[in-house]
Amino acid sequence: MSCTQQTKFDFLGFSFQLRKIYEVKDSKVNLWRGYCAAISTKAARHIRNQIMKYKIHRATGADLEQIAQSLAPKLRGWIRYFSPFYPSALREVFSALNARLVRWITNKYKSFRRRKYQAWQKLKEIASDFPNLFEHWKYGYTP
Repeated sequence: MSCTQQTKFDFLGFSFQLRKIYEVKDSKVNLWRGYCAAISTKAARHIRNQIMKYKIHRATGADLEQIAQSLAPKLRGWIRYFSPFYPSALREVFSALNARLVRWITNKYKSFRRRKYQAWQKLKEIASDFPNLFEHWKYGYTP
């Protein structure tokens, strides 16, 4: 088997493949490649589909705290299962959730209807003011 051949396999929602591994020691960064487990593309797609099924953007009668409470157990479970090995791989999954929250803002408030950039700014402001509101914000997956 040559070094250029990609070896990858999926197991229990994780994808095992060669990845860049960084180590910071005494303000010195070491970089090497090694096999590391991260969320598989199939599992990430499944989580994004689950987020879409919740139809958060249509819950305009609820406030953000209620949405956060209803999503908290699922988010906590996904984070605790998938983040111990390669947590940065979850950023793409939770950016989809943040996009849904922006869509909720545009549906809830008339002043943000056709102002998606301002809605993103509003969500960033909410995330900085209340960093513990959503479970994924607690772990640094902020908008």
